[in-house]
Amino acid sequence: MLIVLYTPPSNQTSAIVEQTSKNKNLVLEQTDWSLFNVRSYDKSKDNSLLASSSQPQLQVQTIISLTKLFQSSQFFLNFFFVIPYEQSVKLSAINIAINNKLVDSAKYLNNIARFETTCSGTVLAAALKNQLVLEETKNYKVISYRLRPELIGTNFNDLENITVTFQNSDRRAEVNYVQIRRRSLNNNSYVINKNNDETLILQIPYFWQFNFPLTQSFLKTHYTNLTIKTNELNRLQPTRQLLTSQLKVNLDRTSNLFNTENNTNASINKLKDFYKFSWPQYYGTPYYEFKEFVSSIGYQTTSLHTTFLEKDELNDQNELSELKSINLDSYFTYDSGNKTVIESSTAAQPGLIIPYSQANNITNSYLLAFNYQNLPNSDNWLKVLINDTFKIERPLLDKEQGLIKLDILSEGSSTKEFFRYVLNLDDAELFVNKIFADLSQLDQWRNKTNDPEE
Repeated sequence: MLIVLYTPPSNQTSAIVEQTSKNKNLVLEQTDWSLFNVRSYDKSKDNSLLASSSQPQLQVQTIISLTKLFQSSQFFLNFFFVIPYEQSVKLSAINIAINNKLVDSAKYLNNIARFETTCSGTVLAAALKNQLVLEETKNYKVISYRLRPELIGTNFNDLENITVTFQNSDRRAEVNYVQIRRRSLNNNSYVINKNNDETLILQIPYFWQFNFPLTQSFLKTHYTNLTIKTNELNRLQPTRQLLTSQLKVNLDRTSNLFNTENNTNASINKLKDFYKFSWPQYYGTPYYEFKEFVSSIGYQTTSLHTTFLEKDELNDQNELSELKSINLDSYFTYDSGNKTVIESSTAAQPGLIIPYSQANNITNSYLLAFNYQNLPNSDNWLKVLINDTFKIERPLLDKEQGLIKLDILSEGSSTKEFFRYVLNLDDAELFVNKIFADLSQLDQWRNKTNDPEE
C-alpha cells in the first residue's frame, strides 16, 4: 500500500504576519486542509488471471481546484485527471463523493471534457510543469470535470471532505483514491500593530489547488489582497481622510483563455473545449466595512464615512480594482481645560485634529469586519483590529520644547510696544487654531497700542 499524506507544518499559525520594509502582510487563513493519496492492491483478493503484479496498476494523477465565492457560502470544484493512455482503457469509473455522499455523475455529464495528448513540447506540458510527473515519450488521456455549486449539495462552511475514487476494470481489489479533509480554524479575530507609514496587506484566501502527483501531494493557496494605507495626520489642519483601502481581484480564472476563432495551433484547439469545463467562474469581491474608530487622544465613533475612488476598474494585469476612502466627517475642537478633543458645532472643517500641545505618540484603532462566510449577523463576521501609531517627538506649541515657541510678556512690560501682535497666554491655543485656518484672523490680535490708526 502506498499512502501519500500532506498536512500543514505543526508550527504554522493561523495568522501569519510578514514584515518587509514598509509593508506588513497578514494572512487571514480560515481553513486547515489534509491531503491523502492512497493506492493499494491486495493480489490475494483478486481472482483475475491478469493479476500478475502486486503493485497498483492505475497511475492517475489528479489536480482538484476549489474556488470559494465571495459574498456567498457557495463554491466551485474542478477535477483534472491525467492517466497514461494505455492504462485509460482499464479506468472503468471515476466516482466523486462530497461529505461521504456520492455525487450523481449523470448531473455533470455535460461538464466533462476528454482528450488524448503527448507531453513533448505541448501547451499542456508547460502548464503542468512542477505540478505533475509526466514523461515526454508517453501519450496521456486528460479528463476534466466541473461541479457547479448547485451540484455540490453543500456550502463551504459545512464542507468536511472530498473523495475521488478510481475503479480498475481488471482488478476489483485495487484501491485508488484521493481525499481532501477540511477543518475550520474558527479564527474570527486578529490584531495587527503598525506604524503610520507602514502599508498593511491583508491576504484573503479564496482559491485552493490540491495536487496529487505520483510523489508527494501538495497544496497551493491563492489570495485576494486588500491593501490599507493610513494617511499621515496633519498637525496644522484637520485630517478628514484617515485611510484608503484598495482591493484587487485577479480575473485570470474567470474567462476562457483559448477563445480565439480558427486557431491553427492544434494543441490550443484541444484545450479550447477543455478549458471551458475548468473555468470560467466569477467569484465576486469580498465585502468589508470599517465598523469602529478609536483614537488615543480621547475620541471614538462607529460612524466612518466610506466613498469609492475607484470601482470595477480593470488594470493592465487583468485585475479588478476597487479603491475606497475612509473619512471622518465629524467636527472637532480642543478642550484645553480637560486636554481632550471634543466634537464642535463651530469648527470650520471636518476631520480629526491633533492638540497643539500633544507630546506623545497617537494610536488610532480601526475595527475592520469581513463577511467572509456570508453570515447575516455582522457580529459573527471576521474581525481585524488595526492599531496604527503616529509618532510625535515634540509638541507643536510649547514654550519649552514646542516646534513653535511663544515669548510671554508680563502685563505692562515696557517692551510691549515693539510687538505687532499680542495675546494672553490663555488664548494661545485659540490663536494658533485660528491663524492656521485663516491668516486674516491675525487682525484680532493686532497690538492696538502701537497702531497709529487706532
